[in-house]
Amino acid sequence: MRKTQNRDQGSLFPSIENTNPLSVVASPFGSLQDYSAKHGRNVWGCDIGNTMWFVSKNGTFDSKIPLSSFLLLSFCDDGDLVLVENAHMQPQKESGSRSLAQVYLYRDLKNLQARAESRNIEIRLVSHGMTPKMRLAVTGTDRKTDEIDCAVVSSHVLMKGGVAALQRFNPRPAGEWSAKELYAQKVVREMNVTINNQRLFKRSDDESPEGILELKQLYSIFFQLEQGLRRSSIDSQPAADAIKWIVNDVENPALVALWVAVYGKDCRLRAFEWSNRPLGANYIWRYLLGNKPNHFKAGVARSNICYWTFKALVKKEIKNEGKITVNPSDRERAEMLLLRARFRKACFVVMRKMQELVIG
Repeated sequence: MRKTQNRDQGSLFPSIENTNPLSVVASPFGSLQDYSAKHGRNVWGCDIGNTMWFVSKNGTFDSKIPLSSFLLLSFCDDGDLVLVENAHMQPQKESGSRSLAQVYLYRDLKNLQARAESRNIEIRLVSHGMTPKMRLAVTGTDRKTDEIDCAVVSSHVLMKGGVAALQRFNPRPAGEWSAKELYAQKVVREMNVTINNQRLFKRSDDESPEGILELKQLYSIFFQLEQGLRRSSIDSQPAADAIKWIVNDVENPALVALWVAVYGKDCRLRAFEWSNRPLGANYIWRYLLGNKPNHFKAGVARSNICYWTFKALVKKEIKNEGKITVNPSDRERAEMLLLRARFRKACFVVMRKMQELVIG
């Protein structure tokens, strides 16, 4: 069945009529066929549905493969590129509850890695949280099928940064954490205590509860932070958004979350224990505020940002009779994704401005 595409001038998302789920995905980022021809290798997109692998070849649905057969990589040629949602490449627990997303044990994944390396097959992982956004950007609709999603997964290679921007496939045993992840878990627990105490004792003069002294410091520098952003907002939309959405109240939940993520005990900038290097905004956003796939227990700070602030912002900024429906329209979803990107930039501006403050 023929597919027609109509891109409105100036529109971020193309309008696509695609009644054939097996047809080539027409990405606004470019052509997978052109990418394959240019780089001399096929691009395979892989996703799991109903205990089977759905795989696409250069943007076109190719076949369904049993879980055991996927480990043999018999569907692709030597030197090919295989893209998989990262949720499916995490090791299954040896005992206890099993997940439908994690279908392999650690030893299975290591065997897959060795087989791929022996055949010069490159496996890269994409964020499973990005699939709905990519589906909308690539197809113009939010229609979900496993045949479409496996092709959507492969479109990540066409985005800015290309293959180099995608996560490498390097499996680790279930429950094994890197130094950065362990540090983040420790800090998140500390942040939970601080924010919860702030909620309980924010009007109290008693400075004994852990974290209240640090948050009272936020009250004292609020004006300094606001004025710094106002100076930046003259030629910066993210700074203007930050004032409007975050630095509009000293008790704004997102502001409190960002503050305790940037500053720790005694109002000192948080820094890695092994290098004393201050945390970067990207690390704070992904690891301490839980804005990454497999974010472990993201904690109260993530709730402050995603639920108490951003959810309310969506209802206010996106006009839908005052509420967001369970199944928003394509227009509403597109607007929400754009709003999320603006909100993220506003949060980054606030974090970096906080790091510039001189606290006496």
